[in-house]
Amino acid sequence: MPAIHHSHPEPEERTAIPRLIKHGPKWGEWTDALQAQITRCALKQQHLADLGVAGKNWSDKDYTAELDIAQVWPSMRTGSYPYPSQTKTRTKWAAELDRLEARGKTELLRHEAEQSKKLRLVSADKFIQFAEYAAIGRAIDKAKAKAATRSEERLVVFKARTRGGKTWLADQLVDEGKIDWRVEATPSWHRSYKALLLGLSEMFGLIHGRRVDSLAMESSIIAHIKTLSGVVLFEEVQTLCKDSQELIKIILNKSSLVVCIFVTNEAHDDMLLHGGNHLAQLLARAETTITASIIGPEHVRQFDEATWAKAARPGQLQPVADAANTLGALSAVRRITTNVRALLGRELIITDEMISKAISAYRRDVPVVSTTSLRRRAA
Repeated sequence: MPAIHHSHPEPEERTAIPRLIKHGPKWGEWTDALQAQITRCALKQQHLADLGVAGKNWSDKDYTAELDIAQVWPSMRTGSYPYPSQTKTRTKWAAELDRLEARGKTELLRHEAEQSKKLRLVSADKFIQFAEYAAIGRAIDKAKAKAATRSEERLVVFKARTRGGKTWLADQLVDEGKIDWRVEATPSWHRSYKALLLGLSEMFGLIHGRRVDSLAMESSIIAHIKTLSGVVLFEEVQTLCKDSQELIKIILNKSSLVVCIFVTNEAHDDMLLHGGNHLAQLLARAETTITASIIGPEHVRQFDEATWAKAARPGQLQPVADAANTLGALSAVRRITTNVRALLGRELIITDEMISKAISAYRRDVPVVSTTSLRRRAA
């Protein structure tokens, strides 16, 4: 077998020859580097098939769907496709192999993430059902009931501090099947309505031609959502452009879907201050707006009741809550709790010094930064 040169190979990639690889008569014509890449691509295809990722058998057709390499991949991996004589063709297939390898890696990582979500439900780091979690669940149920009456007031808004558990809560709602579709705005959506439409089309499984315009995509999405019921979550909605925010209002007008919006407190305040009439009309369709609670000692205790039961006195948890409310919110509580646990070791009592050191260690990693000047400049 020709030597495989790969900068950072996985252990199995250094030793295993995938069953999909055949060293046919043309295999030896390819460079060592390209042989290595073809082998890695085949290994990823094999893993996808063995795991049954996304319910597919990961045939050559599945693996290369919509890629130009689809026409030659079966003969390339079996060593019957000759090494191209023209530089242009070699460059083309090298780029296509990059895309194919990236696809395999992405699909495997996506599968791993899905498995991690399933494990999270039974892991030691269990989700903590704070009051706002139950409130959001009740609001979603009320909004669903309104769909039968054609009421447009099916918007559920949740606002919390930065690192205040929005993603954690969203993950849990998705895991439990209370959220059916989840949309996280990307920076390009702030500038481009078409970018949002492409994202929604992918989420809903709608296929468009390469040259389709925004109007056609918009019409296709609106027609599709009229047939749906369920719950859609929009995260980072403040980054959406005006047209994109308008589309959320249209979803409430034209469908039976419930729409949830998760934003930071600051973003929500800014939306109210600078949003304009179009955003006012959207927020007027809210079933309710829920604000995350101020973090108190009772929240801190729930992150690790066994550890915090060793506090020397009840008031020791208040500095942790104060630090979290200053910056970091629930993420700060989680990390400070971990620091305290490490400092505690086999000791029986949590001291004030341990609390102080745990908070200081967190603040070294996550310092408090003033945003006053930034807000003045933005204003």
